[in-house]
Amino acid sequence: MDGSRFDNLTRTFAVSRRGFVKHLAAGVLAGAAGVLGAGVTEVQACAALKKKCTADGDCCSGLCDPASGRCVCPGGTDECAGTCIPLDQYQSDVDNCGRCHVRCRRAPDCQAPACAAGVCGSVPDPSLVDQPCGKPVNGVFRVCSADGTCVCPSHLPTACGRACVDTTSDPKNCGACNTTCPKVGHATAVCEGGVCGIACNAGYNLCGGGCCPDSRNCCNGVCCPAGQCCANGTCSVDACAPHCVIDGVWIADGTINPQNEC
Repeated sequence: MDGSRFDNLTRTFAVSRRGFVKHLAAGVLAGAAGVLGAGVTEVQACAALKKKCTADGDCCSGLCDPASGRCVCPGGTDECAGTCIPLDQYQSDVDNCGRCHVRCRRAPDCQAPACAAGVCGSVPDPSLVDQPCGKPVNGVFRVCSADGTCVCPSHLPTACGRACVDTTSDPKNCGACNTTCPKVGHATAVCEGGVCGIACNAGYNLCGGGCCPDSRNCCNGVCCPAGQCCANGTCSVDACAPHCVIDGVWIADGTINPQNEC
């Protein structure tokens, strides 16, 4: 076979192959259309705002402007972000408050953004009740209340400045804010029921408003000077000697009992 005959043969084969593929594809598409089209009515998408139209039914908004031949919003609505929204929606829509694209995004702690009468504001957020709010003071967070305010937690219910305290047990705020229980030697200041008191250190005994190292040192609610003890309401060194008390009277050890002399 010479070169020219070979070239003609290859060209014929190529054309035939393309034709075959073309007719095969056309047959497949026709068959699919026949199957899918059986009993199915073609659905035409409605036209968006500002698109060309010839009748109201052409438009997604339901109104075709005859003057411009374009889809427009009907009365009582306004075009916003490519759609028509009722004008009264601007009164309460947090994404379009007062007008299109005015978004309400900020709100105080414990509250959620809101739009009222076309003005951005906030309302209590029920989902935040009892959740931490504000900045911690002395490691304590305030919590959200049902009315949308940031308040002290129930175990520290009183606000003293920025801190939350319990005035029934806080020695620095005992009974009221900034009421500090006084310090006493050999003791720790305590607050019980909103009243100041003291707790003596180990080895000391309560005596009036102080703490004595020995119960014998307490004399009329006051601790005797070091090395002295109380006897018959008087502090003295001798009172520290062995003794007994009869009917409230201090009697030195070895002294004859005046009530039983013999």
